[in-house]
Amino acid sequence: MIIRSIRIKEGLFSRFIEFSANANLIHSKQNSKGKTTLLRFLLYSLGYNIPNTRKIKFERCEVETVVYTEKIGDVTLSRTANSHIVLSANDDRTTYVLPEQQNELHSFLFGTDNADILGNLLGAFYVDQERGWTLLNRGVAIGSIHFNIEELIRGLSGRDCASLIQQEAKLSRELGKYKQMFSVAQYQETIEVEEGSLAVEHYDERIDSELEQLRIRQSALKKELRRLDKAIKDNRQFSKFIAEMKLLIKGPDGTTIPVTAENIVGFDDSIEYLITKHKLISAELASVLSNINSREAQRQSEDEQLSFWESETMTQAFDRRIASLQINAVAIEKE
Repeated sequence: MIIRSIRIKEGLFSRFIEFSANANLIHSKQNSKGKTTLLRFLLYSLGYNIPNTRKIKFERCEVETVVYTEKIGDVTLSRTANSHIVLSANDDRTTYVLPEQQNELHSFLFGTDNADILGNLLGAFYVDQERGWTLLNRGVAIGSIHFNIEELIRGLSGRDCASLIQQEAKLSRELGKYKQMFSVAQYQETIEVEEGSLAVEHYDERIDSELEQLRIRQSALKKELRRLDKAIKDNRQFSKFIAEMKLLIKGPDGTTIPVTAENIVGFDDSIEYLITKHKLISAELASVLSNINSREAQRQSEDEQLSFWESETMTQAFDRRIASLQINAVAIEKE
């Protein structure tokens, strides 16, 4: 991917920067001239969640960046809000909701769908001046974007280590539980096991119902976004068509008036209405996607609780018994 140009607009002020096809050096003779701000605007325009600089609020700006991709050549990225970004290529517009569809966007831009690479790519090519190389192998690249060199190497090697990672996490949890068991072993004889056992909580079918409704709403919102994208594109093409036709109309006094998009009553208002509605639908879709992720996480948690009873280990039995105890941490600290 090659960044060709960027246009930044804030209110009435606009700045366009076209980059060289070769290496580009962003510099100034004095500090606080906007070098860091420009770099962060570039990352922001690629869909990353980048923190603002001291005097610039990115969400109040309109950013348009042209990048070259190996897949289809030049594409245009337009970002007018934190919640979404629009990719235009070959007269097609695609809206990506952020951060839920960030990996999908970056997969298109960077030419890979490996989650380990996409999740750590920024830390591989960008070093923020506030942190420098102090992050070294792992840490934070910028803002809330983390970097882990182990994940990056796994992605570059093309090896699927998902099962090993899950096994490592499970062993770490087990080790932690055994350490806790050892620390309370001296109180073992004083703990009275409650009669019976914890009742198995049956899977809540309500979550499935809510997920189904959310997915139906998600599908409807995506369909509406596609319709709005097409409507915006058609209106702009119609404006271009009117200009190319060079139509004239005769006024009551006999004067001829050229027909343009500017003197068609309500034309600009129609486009602004479509753009505003597009932003509202994008924000609602982001909320729906967030709710879907939350419900799926809740369902996974309940699935794990149900599978708990299939094969109860010593640590699981320990968890169940500890959960049945009524322990007041504040009262214990006072004692």
